[in-house]
Amino acid sequence: MLILNLFMLHNFLITNFKLVDLVLDTQDTINSQAKHKIEYKGKNGILSNLKTTLYAKEKDD
Repeated sequence: MLILNLFMLHNFLITNFKLVDLVLDTQDTINSQAKHKIEYKGKNGILSNLKTTLYAKEKDD
């Protein structure tokens, strides 16, 4: 019975770690896609306008 419980615990932990890895991989993918979209918008001048606005606000303080 003890061996069976240890085996079940082992499988449970492996499954949970695989799920955590999957979630982290998914989060990395989302982050890389978001960075790509920001860089793409930056080429259109949207991001540079945002940087200019933030810089101007910092100078006002």
